[in-house]
Amino acid sequence: MTSARDYNTLLEQYLDLQKRVTKFSSVEQDLINTRDRLDHELISYKRLHTFGERALQEMPSGAFNVLVTESIVDIFEVECSLMYFRNNLDNTSMFESEGLENQLVKNDEFQAAVKRLQNSIAKDKVVLLEHNDFTQEPMLLGFSRAMAAKFSDPISGCSLFIMGIIRR
Repeated sequence: MTSARDYNTLLEQYLDLQKRVTKFSSVEQDLINTRDRLDHELISYKRLHTFGERALQEMPSGAFNVLVTESIVDIFEVECSLMYFRNNLDNTSMFESEGLENQLVKNDEFQAAVKRLQNSIAKDKVVLLEHNDFTQEPMLLGFSRAMAAKFSDPISGCSLFIMGIIRR
């Protein structure tokens, strides 16, 4: 009878230990996942810091535009980016992109579609766009998702529209 009790006691202790080991493994995995997320966040902040440092250096406007579009891809980990800058005072505008075909970006229909999309977005807001947001613009149907923002300064007469894009 004592051997049956000893066996049951050992079995109970074993099952209790097994529960603790399982719980420990679960906590350990949660910590590993948290460390991975923090590492990813740290990398993102380092990329943002690098952009900030480089953006504050004196450079020609063309180089700055390239820096902006490259940094959007790098920081937000998207496939491509687009920047549309407009100066209303001297009626000039320019497009810059990273990861999009030059032929597409220089296409008048594509530029008109981007301008219409830009006009539909509220000023000083960041919006997430899904594929169905692009269905009205055939030139943009290759986009699956995007993050877009529009900024403008009435004093300088300048406006800026930027997009980080994931293709279909």
